[in-house]
Formats: sequence, C-alpha cells, structure tokens
Amino acid sequence: MTIHARIGKKSGASKASANSGMNNNQRIGASFGNIDKRSPLYGQVQGVVVTRVKRGEAADEAGLQPGDVIVAIKHRPIRNLVEFKQTLAVDKGQTVLLTVRRGNSIFFTTLSIP
Repeated sequence: MTIHARIGKKSGASKASANSGMNNNQRIGASFGNIDKRSPLYGQVQGVVVTRVKRGEAADEAGLQPGDVIVAIKHRPIRNLVEFKQTLAVDKGQTVLLTVRRGNSIFFTTLSIP
C-alpha cells in the first residue's frame, strides 16, 4: 500500500478552501509505503519508507529523500503506514518532529502537517 501525501503552504483563502476537502495525507509532497519484505531493513526496522518526494514541497524542504525511513513522529514510534496516517491525522495543523533513519544514520527534522 502506498499513501500519496503532500504538504503545502496556504497562500490565500481560495487555495485553502480548495484544499479543505482533501485528505491530510494528500498534501505532504511525498509518497510513503511500508517496508517491503524484500528490503534488507525488513524485520530490522519499523517505520514508513519515503518512496517519492516532490521538489520544492515541504517534505523536500524538511530534507526527506526516497529511501528514508520515518521511525517516529514526536518521539512516538511509527510501525507501519496505518500508524503513520493515524498520527498525521492527530497532529493536523502542527509542526512535528520526525525521527528519520537514512542508511545507518538517524536524524531529526521538522515537518508542518496541514
């Protein structure tokens, strides 16, 4: 399962009202997926894999790259895509701290959730 998410900045009432009916996950500027069974990380790491990032969107500005694994949001572990979606829904309208694994490194970044 892949979720397409996009984070964007509101630039006026017309854009805000056009986006108001959209699912929160459609406005992050990135696509996410569960860790595939064929991945060397499968069974070693829990989280959500970034599969695509749109240039110039908030996910890109946060430094996310395809292959990154989001392992926590606001220090709450994320095990899979379902938990990721649920957490984003709870944190709607906030800037959240992401814990991201890239290769053998861990880093933190912030992301605004529309």
